[in-house]
Amino acid sequence: MESIGVWTLPLVTSLLGFASIFVPYFVAVHNGHVPAVLPFISDSGCFPPEKCIFSLLFNLTAFFLAISIYLRHRQILEFYGSQLRRRWKRASFNLMLIGVLGAFTISAVASFSATENMLFHLISAVAIFQLINIYIWGQVFLSFKLVPSISAPVHNWTRFTLALLSTLSFFLLEIAFYTKLFLPKGYEIPPIPSPYAPEFYERDSPYWLRHTVLAASEWSMVIFYFLFILSMSVDLRDTYVRAPRVYFKNTAFEPDVVEDSEGVQRLVDGVEGNAATAALPD
Repeated sequence: MESIGVWTLPLVTSLLGFASIFVPYFVAVHNGHVPAVLPFISDSGCFPPEKCIFSLLFNLTAFFLAISIYLRHRQILEFYGSQLRRRWKRASFNLMLIGVLGAFTISAVASFSATENMLFHLISAVAIFQLINIYIWGQVFLSFKLVPSISAPVHNWTRFTLALLSTLSFFLLEIAFYTKLFLPKGYEIPPIPSPYAPEFYERDSPYWLRHTVLAASEWSMVIFYFLFILSMSVDLRDTYVRAPRVYFKNTAFEPDVVEDSEGVQRLVDGVEGNAATAALPD
């Protein structure tokens, strides 16, 4: 049974992730549905046809992300084996659950656009950012804490840098969203339009800077996330899996087995009879 290298799964996840944010964006800009400069990522999923592409690609990304997160957990268990203490096994398992839940919320955001259910969309988006941040920082912690390390120090520090940048982007996003720091004096935070539609701010608009900071933080944070997942390919380059064996219960095929057994028995009886006839003297 041939082994399958699993390092390609984080690679495929990252490529699908980048396609999920850039392909719908280009289509939406071409159709005039979003501004060409820094729209929100989810704005590209508001109107067809880019809405369909957005949902399809992000659902595929969520699927491969969940598999990659599970394989990372299995790699830690297999690499350290019995030397890994129970608390670290439990920590890796809990991180896997958090990561898989984050992948599920990615699918939820892709399936429920801002134009259909803004409240659910916002809650799911915030959940994604928090869950993925917890997951990547947990992986960074395990990379430095567990000895011997699965990857080289340069890879661990690269992931630390990506986690730090994504977290800073998240905090900047939250500050810009909930405060008036990037608004001119005397202006209030604008309400979210209902029904929602992507906003086109001119550079002389008092809300342009706030929108730009929000969108830039969101884009950079998501890009850092996918780069972090891509870095997992380095750790998984020497990890392989085998195709699972398939077993059948005999009871499920009992009628066929009985019939085949009778047929085989009749064949055996015929062969024995012919052999006995051939053994008789002339």
